[in-house]
Amino acid sequence: MAAFLSAFMVGMEYFFAISGTAHPWQDKILSVHTWFTGILIVLSLILAVPTVYKRAEKLQYLVSILVSQNLFGLSFYIWALLLIAEEGNGMSAETILEVTRWTLATGAIVLLLTFIRLIVRIYKGKYREGSAQDEIRGRFEYKSHLPAAVAGGLGIFFILRYLITHTNSVGADILLIVFIGLFLFYIMLFAGTAGDPILQIPIQEF
Repeated sequence: MAAFLSAFMVGMEYFFAISGTAHPWQDKILSVHTWFTGILIVLSLILAVPTVYKRAEKLQYLVSILVSQNLFGLSFYIWALLLIAEEGNGMSAETILEVTRWTLATGAIVLLLTFIRLIVRIYKGKYREGSAQDEIRGRFEYKSHLPAAVAGGLGIFFILRYLITHTNSVGADILLIVFIGLFLFYIMLFAGTAGDPILQIPIQEF
């Protein structure tokens, strides 16, 4: 199922490109993402064989994380970029690249803040298996998510505001898809390094 959905998402990217997107990086984006997705699909199919995944459980876990990141984060992000760059929106190539850089910069900040939070909490022993903190942290540590959440939220707000004020006409439907794409992208970046039990990402104590 994941392999089929991954192929479908890439196919939709090519559909958006054919429909009239004018993103200066579209050929590189589509080429790299197609190869990346293809490799993940092949690995997923190989690791689906029982005799294989029993011998490579850690690799299977890593591939499953990459597949989920690609499917629910990166693919929707690329959709958002291609829709932003539709020819009818009246955006120049430089403006499109500027928005792309902003979205990537925001993603890098979210990833960095989440990673720093994870490392700090690991060194404090917050993720020691079987500890009381291990059992209750999912309920009481939401405040520690705040910096990454604020960075992602502000990033989306300013990007959408910029699109509204610097384009000829961006429909509400396009803005909604762009919002969903960026939101999922940042959420998946956060989930990939959060290390919380609610996200089903196990962490080993250093």
